[in-house]
Amino acid sequence: MPIAKDKGQVQQPLPETGLAKGVCVDVIDLGYVETSYGTKEKVLIIWEIDQDHPELPGPFRVNKRYTLSLHEKANLSKDLEGWRGKAFTNEERKGFELDDLKGKGCYLSLVHNTSDKTGIIYCNVSSITAAKRDDWIDPSGFYERKEQPAPTPPPASAPVQQAAFVADDELPF
Repeated sequence: MPIAKDKGQVQQPLPETGLAKGVCVDVIDLGYVETSYGTKEKVLIIWEIDQDHPELPGPFRVNKRYTLSLHEKANLSKDLEGWRGKAFTNEERKGFELDDLKGKGCYLSLVHNTSDKTGIIYCNVSSITAAKRDDWIDPSGFYERKEQPAPTPPPASAPVQQAAFVADDELPF
C-alpha cells in the first residue's frame, strides 16, 4: 500500500498551452459535492493529450470538473456541444450517457492559470472542439481505473431527478 505524505506545494510540469489533440480516458462520478451554490452532483472528465510528460511514462493527462447538468447554460452542455459539433435537442437534454465519451477524440484548448492563494500555475481546459476521426489519438494504456467509488447520496432535503438516457448512432457520441 502506498504511503501518503505532505510534500508541500510543488509546481508540477505542465503541458504546453494552445490546441492539443485529446482522447477521453475516463469519466468519474464524484457524487454530490457541497458548493457555494448548494449541493451539486459533479463529474470529472479526464483526457490524455498528444504531449509526453517529461517525468512520467506516457502522455500528460488533463481533466475538468463539471456539474452534472445538460441545461443549455451549463458548462458540461456547452463543452459537449462543442465536442460533438452539434447542439443538443430538447429530447437529448433529457439524458446523455457520459460513459460514451471514453475513447472519443477531440481538440482541447489548454490555458495556464495561476492560483491567487498559492501562486501555483495549473493547466486548465478552456474549451473543447470536435475532431475528425483521422485526428483522434489512441489512449496510451497508462491510465486505468479499476473501480469507481459509489456517489454519496444527496441530503434528504435535496430533490433527486432521474435521467433517461438516449442514444443517436449518427453522432460521434
